[in-house]
Amino acid sequence: MTRIVYEVCSLDRSSPEQAGATQIGSASATDDGEVNAFERTRLQAEQALEHHTRHGSVLASQVNERMNKTASGLRHAFATAGKQLHDQQVKLRRQVSKRSRGEGTPEDGGGRRGFNFNPFWRKRKREQGSLGIQLPGGKAAQAKQLVEKAQALERELNPRAALPIYEELNKLVPGRYDYIAFVAKATSDASYLDEVKGTKYYERNLSGDEKRELNRKAIELSKQAMEADPSKSLPHVAACISMGRLAIFSDNKAKVKLAKEAREQAEIAVKKEPSDDLTHHLMGRWHWEMAQLNGIVRALIRMMWGTALQPGSVTEALACYKRAAEINSTRLVHRVELGRVHARLGNKAEAYKQLKLALTMDVEDINSYLQKEDIEPILKSLKKRRWGFGGGTPETDLEELQEASTSEAEPQEAEQSHGGLEGAGQSPSAEA
Repeated sequence: MTRIVYEVCSLDRSSPEQAGATQIGSASATDDGEVNAFERTRLQAEQALEHHTRHGSVLASQVNERMNKTASGLRHAFATAGKQLHDQQVKLRRQVSKRSRGEGTPEDGGGRRGFNFNPFWRKRKREQGSLGIQLPGGKAAQAKQLVEKAQALERELNPRAALPIYEELNKLVPGRYDYIAFVAKATSDASYLDEVKGTKYYERNLSGDEKRELNRKAIELSKQAMEADPSKSLPHVAACISMGRLAIFSDNKAKVKLAKEAREQAEIAVKKEPSDDLTHHLMGRWHWEMAQLNGIVRALIRMMWGTALQPGSVTEALACYKRAAEINSTRLVHRVELGRVHARLGNKAEAYKQLKLALTMDVEDINSYLQKEDIEPILKSLKKRRWGFGGGTPETDLEELQEASTSEAEPQEAEQSHGGLEGAGQSPSAEA
């Protein structure tokens, strides 16, 4: 455009022909320049578009690749997190399953519960009782551990050491009838520690006053257990046992009163839970002990109670012990008492069989230990009786007893089933 202006301005200095030719050439040159500029612009635009298209494809490819990598990474991360979450859930289920095996009811923290997964669940802090025992888990699991620890001490013939653990148990879960009854039993069992000679828990200087006090305390604890749950037999069982032991260290008048109360507790226990083997064992023990009373005490019973308190019967004791053994055939005390009563009634083969069976059973506590200690003297008395009448030797008598336990037991049982318990093999002193 500058050139056009310049040339226009200089027209007056040239001839008209020359000016016209110049003007035509200039216009042609200007048109060619504009066409060339447009082409260049178009070419540049096409090149830029091609460049951006090519660059955009590369960029899109890179973006897609990064997105694929990111998606793959997220999938891997989610899969890993899901696996970890599943492993944690399985682990927590196992822990909850172990803890939920504790005894008790849902109200006091026991029993099985459904599992609700909580990813923010944290392991409970271990609680420490007053005895310094580390107890993981809830109350039910802790109570179960305390019971197992105390019962292990009872099997070791150490009821005194079991007592504070049972007391700790009652602090942990107060108001449970069975836990209170456990304390009562261990308290009463401690009065027998002077009879376990040869063991490391033997107490030489256990006075009669201390034994009476232990059993009085056990009776009071049994009454507390009755109040905690009047429908259960265990508190009455504990009371009956403690009353019987207290009677041993009492005068004749107190013996008669305690005998009546013990009979009442045993009858209540049988009535409340007839499927409990210990209730029938106690009734058998009551009949047996009453049958052993001397004439003075029997006369005192008649004076105080008349016919309200019936005398004990050895054959009734046998019936009760049989029922107890039918309910629980693996309890040592049932077999020992069956052997004792059969020996008294003259059923030597059956007595031998029951006593030998008792020797194979486990000792649960100090009571079954003392019962097991009675087995050998009873067996010796059986051999002495046969030796005295048969004229043999102790060795031959033992062989005869072993043979009789398999050959004579069945006929004796058949005779008893036909004639009834009252007349089966009964000795003259069987009824008291």
